[in-house]
Amino acid sequence: MLQAIRGHANTWYAKLLFVVLLFAFSFFGIQSFLSSAQRAPILIKVGNVELDGPTVGSKLNAEMRRYQQALGGQIDRQQMKSLGLLDKAIDRIVMSVALELDTKHLGIVVSDALVRQSIESEQAFFDDKGKFSRARFTAVLSQVGYPSEQAFTSEIRRQIATSQVLHAIISGAAAPAILVDTLARYRAERRVAQTVFIADDPTSKLSAPTEAELQALYKADPGQFTAPEYRAISYAVLSAAAIGADMKVTDAELHEAYTSRSTEFVTPEHRKVEQISFADEASAKAAREKIGPTLDFAALAKLTGQQASDTQLGDVTEADLPPDYAPAAFALPLNDISQPVKDDFGWHLLRVTQITPGHTQEFDAVKDKLTQELIEQRSIDALYDRANKLEETLDGGASLDDAAKSLNLPVRKIAAIDQSGKSPDGTTVKDVPAPTSLLANAFELKDGQTGRPVEVRDQNLYLVTRVDAVTPPALQSFEQVRPKIVQLWETQARERAAKARAEALAAKLKAGMPIDVLAKAEKLTLTTTPPFTRDGKGAKELPIAATQPLFDATAPGAVAVVRAVGDNGYIVAELKSIEAVDTAKDKDTILPIQAELKQQIQGDIVEGYQAALKKIYPVTIDRPAIDKTF
Repeated sequence: MLQAIRGHANTWYAKLLFVVLLFAFSFFGIQSFLSSAQRAPILIKVGNVELDGPTVGSKLNAEMRRYQQALGGQIDRQQMKSLGLLDKAIDRIVMSVALELDTKHLGIVVSDALVRQSIESEQAFFDDKGKFSRARFTAVLSQVGYPSEQAFTSEIRRQIATSQVLHAIISGAAAPAILVDTLARYRAERRVAQTVFIADDPTSKLSAPTEAELQALYKADPGQFTAPEYRAISYAVLSAAAIGADMKVTDAELHEAYTSRSTEFVTPEHRKVEQISFADEASAKAAREKIGPTLDFAALAKLTGQQASDTQLGDVTEADLPPDYAPAAFALPLNDISQPVKDDFGWHLLRVTQITPGHTQEFDAVKDKLTQELIEQRSIDALYDRANKLEETLDGGASLDDAAKSLNLPVRKIAAIDQSGKSPDGTTVKDVPAPTSLLANAFELKDGQTGRPVEVRDQNLYLVTRVDAVTPPALQSFEQVRPKIVQLWETQARERAAKARAEALAAKLKAGMPIDVLAKAEKLTLTTTPPFTRDGKGAKELPIAATQPLFDATAPGAVAVVRAVGDNGYIVAELKSIEAVDTAKDKDTILPIQAELKQQIQGDIVEGYQAALKKIYPVTIDRPAIDKTF
């Protein structure tokens, strides 16, 4: 069933199911509260299921952690509320309960065989050879925090039951053929254009601009000629690297660290283990008794219908295997076969085909690593202690210079820097530590103000910044920026000239001149585009702005003039041909549109089903109480 879910991964049904899966992974279904005694206060009630404050709070906290992981950062409760994520989380709680209630009401029963098939077809549990790995299965369950295999199999059973209900209600969804055909014709129609390019020629001679024209440019957009705010700043850096440079570690300390961390330097014994699985103990015992000179382990596996690849557990440590039979596997001599052992999936015979002894790294081999790690850890600890001392000194009224001196830190100065890190001459100020943090802090402070120490975690350092002077943004004088104004005037003049020429050529095309004749007469290169769609796909250098007017035309010959990509000239494009799609033959176009429309219809059905569930199993939510709890 998990495989079926992957096959429908883009459907609304699957998306809803994955929401249920995520929710279930966090909270192990609703079984615990289906059978629980009455709790107070009740914050959410779905049908006859009541969720109390601690239950809802724990679920919402887990949901917040999931958002934090998904978004790669911290999201607090207030942000979840303001972004509407709390409402979504509450709705997921409600829908997961309603879905399971409806599944139970419908009497859906899932067999053990189907549960086993679903688990063994899940790629997350495959080994390097693409086969289900018992060791991998156990490791993954441990990583996601399942308390037992039984809890996981119970959850899969619930998921399968829920998926069967969802699949049943959307299985007949299909888009009308006429809708698919119309949309396919619209989207897949392609057009071909012939184009010529007129560049903003930087070598063309221009008449000198008048003083009035330059003054007009200067006054039209003062922002272009306004210098940004500059700040003169002083700063001190307290870093773990600088602290660690003076640190020493004794051999006694290294030996103590080696002893206390001895398990890190021990590689456990590895074994390649094989297993043959049986439904019951009697079958396993009978098979074990048959093994002899004429029937080896591989042959027995084949007799039971298991391929050689199915028997491989891989190269594992004792900790990788389930506790049910790990001791048996690691007590076996090489190539011996165990007596039947049991776990949640049945009975097994085990064989060890390779043993790689464990080994321990000696002290001398890890001495340098230990030295580096100890110094790094101690320097970070010292960093926090000194940062606190620095902050206390500043809070006590000391100046940045005095506070830095007390910790033997140099105070560095930058004469002028803008918020982007550039000096007044336009070059980037060099050798600025953690420039993003430094500048953000410096431009939040007032003139003469010293900031609090700012931690830069990824570099293990603290910055303290003082603003020594502020130069506000100022409109530069006309004479200061005259070269820039002249350059801007020349750029605009060349653009106007290119546009005027392009429009003149377009007028000739509209008057009936063939584009190939025009290109030859104007000594321009004529280019034919590949067929492109109305969204510009396939148009390459032709800007999207040109595709719309060419698609608005009902016949070849339409002309468009657009600015070229990169703003270095103009393109004159003439529609050459229209290529309609043959929907009867072009299955590559039809099938994705059918799937897209089917998915949208399925989404509408699922939304309707969700609305119906809320009526069948009335929902009561004490939102004020939730806001207090969360």
